[in-house]
Amino acid sequence: KIRQSVMNAILDTEVQNTIVSNLVDRVLKVVVTEIQKNFDFDMSVVTATEAKVVTLEEKISGLDKRYELKCDELEQYTRRNNVRIFGIKETEDESTDEITTKLIRDKLGLEVSINDIDRSHRIGRKTSGADRPRPIIVKFVSYRKRYEVFSQKRKLKGSGILLCEDLTLNRRKILVEAKNKFGMKNVWTEDGRIIWKAANGQRRTATTLQDLA
Repeated sequence: KIRQSVMNAILDTEVQNTIVSNLVDRVLKVVVTEIQKNFDFDMSVVTATEAKVVTLEEKISGLDKRYELKCDELEQYTRRNNVRIFGIKETEDESTDEITTKLIRDKLGLEVSINDIDRSHRIGRKTSGADRPRPIIVKFVSYRKRYEVFSQKRKLKGSGILLCEDLTLNRRKILVEAKNKFGMKNVWTEDGRIIWKAANGQRRTATTLQDLA
């Protein structure tokens, strides 16, 4: 009788539906659990990969900055024998070599000859009717002569003529920013480095804009 009752129950449609429904629920739970495990694993892999990508990007960015700084440093080194002269009237058929040597002898009181100059010329596009003369860039044969000349630039004070180092574009930007921030009297250059006097009287040096912070 018990066996017959069980068989009758199994053959009952409603009971069959209940059994199938329970089996489906259990199977679905197992499948969903496995999918969730795989999904969690995949997400952890994605997260780890993203972290590695961010780290690599930071390293590349750091390398780029160091590369830019090194290139700027090397470019500045190639300019170490140069000076720029501002404020000298421009004339037709002029010789910038002669202008430079005369300026150094008459204004700075130094002995100099054409042989001390590798080359010199005006820089920038010539514009008719321009109020300001184009600056002259001078490359000396030796750093020693360039240093001797540049160290006497204070003698040009009040003459309307300005003697400056030949800085890279990047360092010229830093120089302008430093003068705006700390005042022109507190900022100067020395061998391509931008130097300023801090509020506590200490000398500070900058080769990047971040150094001014």
